[in-house]
Amino acid sequence: MSDWTRQAELRCGDTAFSEVRVEATRCHSLVSVTLYHPDELSQLGAAMRRLNLPLAAPREYRSVPQGTVLFAGQGRWLLEDFQADPRLLQAELDHCAAVVDVSSAYLCFQVTGVNAAAILSHGLKPDLSPAAFPPGEVLLGQLAYLPVLVQRTAADHFNLRLGTSYREYFESWLRHHTEPQPQEWQDA
Repeated sequence: MSDWTRQAELRCGDTAFSEVRVEATRCHSLVSVTLYHPDELSQLGAAMRRLNLPLAAPREYRSVPQGTVLFAGQGRWLLEDFQADPRLLQAELDHCAAVVDVSSAYLCFQVTGVNAAAILSHGLKPDLSPAAFPPGEVLLGQLAYLPVLVQRTAADHFNLRLGTSYREYFESWLRHHTEPQPQEWQDA
């Protein structure tokens, strides 16, 4: 996977940025848990608690010994770095939810640095200010027209999960927004 660091003066519109680091990795052991029907939420919650996997509330993620539980939309959660066999989880949840290993369907990007939020805000609609999107929260959105799950783990650290097939588009968008532009573009 790619890993690059941009330093010196970066331009995004009329704003100059200092270092931003982006690392792309395959999502290791990413499991989707999706309710069969909204009426089965309480059954799913009880089953997950028995497994010591508390469901994350909207805009939330929870770190537990077995991995991280991320809210991924109404009736859907992602278990990242899940330490158990997904088939065992499916056996426990089969009465109320589907369990699918989606590790190969997603790429994970870590975007870090003091200007990470500023770079991402050029393509992400929700407000990324710490007051609106504090560390410890997750949001679903569109980044440069791509569906993305964004996790903020610290003030200057974002984990993005997006479909594997969008990799080239996202990397192209990111390069476009972090590479110095020719002088004639800046003067226009």
